[in-house]
Amino acid sequence: MFGVEQEVKELFKEALSYDKSLLIRAYEEPIYKRFLFWKYKTNEVEIKYFLYHETFDNNGKSFNEAQQMSCASGNKEKVMAYLYGFINGFTHCKRSEKYIT
Repeated sequence: MFGVEQEVKELFKEALSYDKSLLIRAYEEPIYKRFLFWKYKTNEVEIKYFLYHETFDNNGKSFNEAQQMSCASGNKEKVMAYLYGFINGFTHCKRSEKYIT
């Protein structure tokens, strides 16, 4: 059984507090190795992630069930970098609003 790793899960929960339209999906992908011209599958697997934003129409209903953010899909490092940037962007906006008003 596989699932979202604990570090990614904690970051995702924090990002959800800023934007409720985020969705995440994890899946196992077999690791392939090469020997000369042949490519063979090993018994090892790597967990890959897809990060989605749900999009809404003008009435507030779900327009697309989910729109994939390709910049945040792939291995754990890419998804964590996107989530850190997402969280930092929201906290920066909140701080700047405090000083503007």
